[in-house]
Amino acid sequence: MTQKQIAEDIRTAVQTLRQGGIILYPTDTIWGIGCTTARPYSAFDFHLMN
Repeated sequence: MTQKQIAEDIRTAVQTLRQGGIILYPTDTIWGIGCTTARPYSAFDFHLMN
């Protein structure tokens, strides 16, 4: 993966979060799930995914 691809992935993730979406991201051992706290229903949307 090139630096350009990584930068594009980061831009996409930020845009998704700004729109109130949910993202998945790799960590050392498992996948992380992220959402914004600026939108009141983001955590609820995450709960519905479970």
